[in-house]
Amino acid sequence: MSIFYGAENIVSFHYLWNQVDNHFIPNEIFKKKNSFLTIENIAYRPTKIFLMDYPITFVLPSLQYELFGHDTKVLEFGGN
Repeated sequence: MSIFYGAENIVSFHYLWNQVDNHFIPNEIFKKKNSFLTIENIAYRPTKIFLMDYPITFVLPSLQYELFGHDTKVLEFGGN
């Protein structure tokens, strides 16, 4: 496995996640418009970002960098 293998996998995963997110996960929970439901929808969006998008957008690339970046170089120079 090389650095390019990891980069291609993460780009593919981001594409698939974007398709699933756009088709199956709503941007708003409540369609009615009143003040309480508007607050609920406002609270839903940051929660969705933090619990679903943050791990995929920031944590997954960090893991990819550690695994396919450092690990590949260690193996390339004869480490274990």
